[in-house]
Amino acid sequence: MTELAASTKMPTEYVSTYVSSDDAERIYRELPKFLVDAVGDVVVTVMYGALSNIHPDLWYKPMSVGAKWFDKFLRESVEKGIVGPGEADLVVTLPVGIEITLCHEKDVHVRADTVEVVESLISSERFRSFVGDVSFAKRG
Repeated sequence: MTELAASTKMPTEYVSTYVSSDDAERIYRELPKFLVDAVGDVVVTVMYGALSNIHPDLWYKPMSVGAKWFDKFLRESVEKGIVGPGEADLVVTLPVGIEITLCHEKDVHVRADTVEVVESLISSERFRSFVGDVSFAKRG
């Protein structure tokens, strides 16, 4: 593989079916526990995304948040009206390179460098208990 081909490698993305409003709220509530269970006490990268109730110049700006502090971070973000279930994109990147987006369209996106990593995550019992009974399909 050439150096150019290696640098343009596209991540693999899977997208869930649309979730109900109740499921979107449950997924928001379960995300902090999932993060701590999945990665422990590490720092994750979080970004407010599309339709967040902040100036658009601040969308997709990375913020570092400890996984054990994520519950407080998310609760305060919702209380301040910056994000909410199915209202705005919230992007969380784990230190292992997996990106989870809770989308404003009431679905969940999971991205990583390989199909195997994404499929392993979305089929894991820990992830299934977090997102519930939704199906995922490969995008693209």
